[in-house]
Amino acid sequence: MGKIFNEKIYNSIAIDKLTIFAIFHLSAQHEECAFERLAKECFTLFPKRFCLRRYSQWPDSNRVYLSMIRCRNNGWVVGNEKSGFQITEFGIKIAKDISDQLDNVKIEMIKNHKTINKQSRERGETIINFIKQSKAFINFKSDKNIFTITEGEFREMLGATRETPERVLKQNFEYCLNVCKEYKERELIDFLTICRKQMFR
Repeated sequence: MGKIFNEKIYNSIAIDKLTIFAIFHLSAQHEECAFERLAKECFTLFPKRFCLRRYSQWPDSNRVYLSMIRCRNNGWVVGNEKSGFQITEFGIKIAKDISDQLDNVKIEMIKNHKTINKQSRERGETIINFIKQSKAFINFKSDKNIFTITEGEFREMLGATRETPERVLKQNFEYCLNVCKEYKERELIDFLTICRKQMFR
């Protein structure tokens, strides 16, 4: 069963320790810790710490990435984006300390899966509506045969700035595409597939 932690509590914990806790949580479920999966886990467990500042419905993959680098430099994890990450013995100790800390302050966890599903659904619907209202999608609907998207329109659609690295753009794009697939938004999937061909050549 999933967990969502109290925002007031996890805001007081260092972000790198939240990241290592998320890795530990994945490991406990015997899941492979690929970067994309970790970004989703961090955002699911601690949405207010791992969201984009201007668009809280989006995960900030760059924040997870930078935190992961620090965790690796601290010796808490080993691995990389391609091979995945593995938590070390020292990392496990840190994660258990955080788990104990959360328990000691009687952190409030929402354990009812219906509540979690509702919150996840609301985030998904927000992202879908955001894309549907974007200039790029409106242009796509007006004439699909001649549709093209500019880099500015693409970044705006993903809630990104001109300074956002391409790696983060790709990660946010894949997250968005997965949401559309989950909700079976056929037209949006077709739209994003064309966007991918034009932007990631």
